[in-house]
Amino acid sequence: MACEHVDRCCMKRGNSMWHDRFRTMWLLALAFALMLVLAACGGDDEDTADDAEETDATEEDDSDDSADAAGDGELDEATVLIVPNTGTLAAMAAAENGYWIDHGVDVDLRIIESGSQIVQAVGAGEGDFGLTNAAAAGIPASRAGGLDLVAVVPALNNPFWISYMERATFIGLADSGIDPDDPETLRGKSIAIHEGTLLDTYVRSFLAEHGMGEDDVEFVNIPFTEVAVSLEQGLIDAGITYEPYGSQILREQGDAVVPISRGGPYSSDINIYASTEQYVDENPEIVEKVILGLLEGSQFARQDTEGAADILLRYLEGVEQEDVIEA
Repeated sequence: MACEHVDRCCMKRGNSMWHDRFRTMWLLALAFALMLVLAACGGDDEDTADDAEETDATEEDDSDDSADAAGDGELDEATVLIVPNTGTLAAMAAAENGYWIDHGVDVDLRIIESGSQIVQAVGAGEGDFGLTNAAAAGIPASRAGGLDLVAVVPALNNPFWISYMERATFIGLADSGIDPDDPETLRGKSIAIHEGTLLDTYVRSFLAEHGMGEDDVEFVNIPFTEVAVSLEQGLIDAGITYEPYGSQILREQGDAVVPISRGGPYSSDINIYASTEQYVDENPEIVEKVILGLLEGSQFARQDTEGAADILLRYLEGVEQEDVIEA
């Protein structure tokens, strides 16, 4: 696979341009939100009282409708595909805390090995929604390949970064001769990458930043969930994985490993939930319910770190709460 080297100066200019656009969009969104608040507060007392009575009546009606729907078992159904890492906490929380059920949709949450596999599965109708990336093997690549995927809602992202990746940890064996302060020591080493993922892009960009390419190292295609055991058994010299697995490796293997890089501007970690155009057109109500559940899940994950960690542990094996919080 060809190295996707991006000139550092161009990257800086791109980051600046995207930062300006992001800041403008954020300010517009804030102004719009303030307008809504002012409009909501602008009525006289009589209108407010009338609105309160109407709201109470509406809530009672909604409560009755929800009770009737629950009693009749009338729930829509949807399948959501995710990968096992911290970026999918919103979906896990929506399922575990009952947010989707509250909105009237019974979601079958399934864990798939990688975002590229999710794209193919959703495109083939094996899932209604799936977590993928806005770049890499995500939406642009899928549409170029003939799949009619569209972004439905952002995932649990960091709103302050665009050309940056937080959830990746690049780790080496301490006795392999790798010096974290000298990337040149990676030459000739075996490095585990998960081909076709953001981790793949991250390593290639990291090497390019330090004057190296794929001919200077030995790439080994290993799923990111198996990097820990591969390092422990000495099958590779270095490997990259998502969080919280990186924190787990550093905790469990201690002085036997060294962190080469954690996060950095080597990939674009902007995750989204996608579906097909056909599904979105034919099922707008289900799409809305799934989005609302994900938004509530995102809010929970950001506000209750320990609670979110407990939920993640139900889906990931061998990970401790401290790993999730550290991540």
